[in-house]
Amino acid sequence: MTDMNLVLSTLSHAQSISSRAAFAWLITDKNNRALSHDAVIAGFNQKQILNEIAKYKNQAEKLFLSIEPLSTIIDIDQLIETITSSNIREITLGNTLPDKLSDNRWRQWLTTWQGKIHTMPFNSTIERISYGINEVLHNQKPWVTCVTAATIAGREIKLSSLSNEFGFSSYLDELIKQSGVLMYTSDQAMIIDSLNLVNNMGKAIEIIEILSLDTLNSILRQCAERQRFNVVILSNLQALAHLLENNLIDEAIHHIGHTQLDYEGNSTTTHAPLDLIALNNWNLAASDIVGECSRLTFCRKTPVNDSRHWAN
Repeated sequence: MTDMNLVLSTLSHAQSISSRAAFAWLITDKNNRALSHDAVIAGFNQKQILNEIAKYKNQAEKLFLSIEPLSTIIDIDQLIETITSSNIREITLGNTLPDKLSDNRWRQWLTTWQGKIHTMPFNSTIERISYGINEVLHNQKPWVTCVTAATIAGREIKLSSLSNEFGFSSYLDELIKQSGVLMYTSDQAMIIDSLNLVNNMGKAIEIIEILSLDTLNSILRQCAERQRFNVVILSNLQALAHLLENNLIDEAIHHIGHTQLDYEGNSTTTHAPLDLIALNNWNLAASDIVGECSRLTFCRKTPVNDSRHWAN
């Protein structure tokens, strides 16, 4: 079986590529020395792993994949051909899928392959980086992260008003770089031009303005159909409420101003986001100080895509 220290190092790197939708791999030789380890944002650069296996086909003996291969993240026929043409004799899968969601071509090939197959025990990092992939499989929508802001009194403010708060812009850039699609409500348009709109795969991030809340569900489904496994939404509180009410959101990142200063573009809308979230269904995953603001990150306690709750 592949060396677990190398696997953990690979997973740590994968989190930096996309903490909610990464596909990671590790190729080792007969002495468990790493030949190649990397990750992609799921849905991007599908040939990268194929090229790496081909490059080391003579030395490679063991292959680790963070999730069981699917046609939405890699060409299954090309993967099978590349593995068959190499000296790989062991494959370790970080996350296997229920029979009804697995790829038939991959499963059929495994029944004839002469090598060994291993499955890792539950690993929380693998679970997190697979959220987006599993969400598309299970609910036909990407993993959705929504970013909002308000004053301490609950008065809605524009995210652009926080651009000068220490660490805010770099955090937002890093969050967006890990995705393939950025959506925004019209009142958050001002911040778009200040963002780095190239993701960690070197690809331009798709930008979608939300013109009607009624179209959100169909837009998210279209994203899933195009193999976009995680989406960031820069949102007002009305859109956040809509996402929550329609079970379309998986992660809420809310900023609260500590002072009553007049932030640029303050809305008259007062709607405390904590009132919108049924806290018994969510975890407070993180809390941070961002200049004169607090950042609260909420995640669903048990994501509906959690593979531990699926039945074959």
